[in-house]
Amino acid sequence: LYEIDNKQDYLHIAQESIKQTLEEFPNNSSIDASLNLLGNIQYKLGEYEQAEDTFVKLANKYPDSPLASQAWFWASECADWQHKAPESIRFYRMQVFEKYPTSPFAPEAYFNFYSFAEYLNGDSQALHHLEKMPEKYPYSPSSSIAYYLLGLNYKKLGESNLNIQQLQRAV
Repeated sequence: LYEIDNKQDYLHIAQESIKQTLEEFPNNSSIDASLNLLGNIQYKLGEYEQAEDTFVKLANKYPDSPLASQAWFWASECADWQHKAPESIRFYRMQVFEKYPTSPFAPEAYFNFYSFAEYLNGDSQALHHLEKMPEKYPYSPSSSIAYYLLGLNYKKLGESNLNIQQLQRAV
């Protein structure tokens, strides 16, 4: 290992080591942690399809693991990087905020359930979803962005009182 100059090479070696460990010790008590590490390495290497598969495997096989919520979150990010259908990405994100609402990944998964374009274009379902954000996750930085986006929408609709209220809440 001392002779390796490239960070990517280290990641490939780590990836192969983890895969070998998972094969040789399939009943290891820390398989969820090993799968999480493997998925993170695959993500760092830009192997989004493999990383997505790894994260989904972790989340499905070990739903009670403390790593399950972040596995669903990172599966959604991998699907997003692959430009998969919005329904697939939303499915993964919904797993985070519905199954693990107190997860630190839940607010971001909830906020990103719809795209910025949908919020900015005034999609009624997206905005209805966004209106619930501050109630569900009042201490999340994403709630400030939700207030701001809602304020912009009210401005677009000419509802100045609601516009001002939402924009004041954003700050």
